[in-house]
Amino acid sequence: MENKSEKEELYHLNIICYSPQSSAFKSMDILNQYFMSAICSEINKIADNQVSFKNKIKIGCEKEIECVNSYLDATLQKNTKLNNLIDCLVIFIDLEYSDSLGELNKFLKNLAVLGKNDLKTYIMSYYLEEKSIKKNNKEENIQNLLDKYVFNNSDILKVNMNIHDELIKNIDKITKETLQDKDLIKYDVPDSNESLSHSICLII
Repeated sequence: MENKSEKEELYHLNIICYSPQSSAFKSMDILNQYFMSAICSEINKIADNQVSFKNKIKIGCEKEIECVNSYLDATLQKNTKLNNLIDCLVIFIDLEYSDSLGELNKFLKNLAVLGKNDLKTYIMSYYLEEKSIKKNNKEENIQNLLDKYVFNNSDILKVNMNIHDELIKNIDKITKETLQDKDLIKYDVPDSNESLSHSICLII
């Protein structure tokens, strides 16, 4: 008989996402791309701008954990309230759109006014064709905006939307790091730099 301590724990994450109205892909479009290739179940479309789902991700020494993720799409037009239950923020930026930086500037400014610039923030920049990326959308300019509004706890990710593995890898990265930030999982990471290239073990 399985001991209670041996049962897999179910983890819950609440994530706010945002994509400008002008983007080629809306937040829910990108998540639908993720659902098509990732190991997900119980996908529940709560509203046009909210979805929850279960997914299993591999952590550390080939261990799998199961999470319930809830993504709420926030836009300036909807004036979605950001409460204290939010675990992180994911902003999808279209690198092929000429005014993506302008749209990002507006949203970051709005968050800063609300005092939410301390939220862990991921900028997921995406593209379909590398040759179509606009020159002004380089990572340095995105980082300058994050610095301008003092988003010190941020990370910039880059995804080719034609390579589904890249999208899965980056969304799963957000899930894992958010679990770590909530102290739900911890890694036993070796001290030497050489060891960092090998597998790391999970402590729950």
